[in-house]
Amino acid sequence: MTPKWPGLAAPSMRLWVADLVTASRLVVALVFLVGRPAPATAVLLVVWAWVSDALDGAMARSVGGQGRLGHADHVVDAAVGVGLIWYLGEVGFVAAPPTRLGAAVLLVLWAATRVFAVQMLLQTLSYGGFLCWAATVAASVRWLLPGTALLLLVIEWRRFKTELVPGFLHGWRHLAVGWRRRVG
Repeated sequence: MTPKWPGLAAPSMRLWVADLVTASRLVVALVFLVGRPAPATAVLLVVWAWVSDALDGAMARSVGGQGRLGHADHVVDAAVGVGLIWYLGEVGFVAAPPTRLGAAVLLVLWAATRVFAVQMLLQTLSYGGFLCWAATVAASVRWLLPGTALLLLVIEWRRFKTELVPGFLHGWRHLAVGWRRRVG
């Protein structure tokens, strides 16, 4: 079921707003890369990244298309993941050089293979690390992250089980089969 967006009647207007929402995640990535937001602010930025990722896609799907930034949505998501890894290194939660190197390796692998599962792994690792960090330092807002994740999982359940999880598993299978062919 595709949500309706009253007040945003024109499809072009919905796509423009979806692009604006996507672009806002670039701002989130930049804040994590160049700033050092306080823990509560960092949690709110991640909540916005999650909500905006679901929102821009739903808006674009509601008109059967994608905006100008729709094709770059995965790049924007990867930028947020890299920003989080960078931030976790800056605040001392993870050892910065190895985790940043790991993120770079995943980015290169993703760029070389174009297998979306690699980018999904980058996001999973960065968000998992961030969840662990937030649970220890952001007591006043730590409930927002699991609460938001649970809410988005309920809202996006059909897409999660029919697109995201199968796509992730298929991507890794594709990489493994391709690797065996090159080595064998």
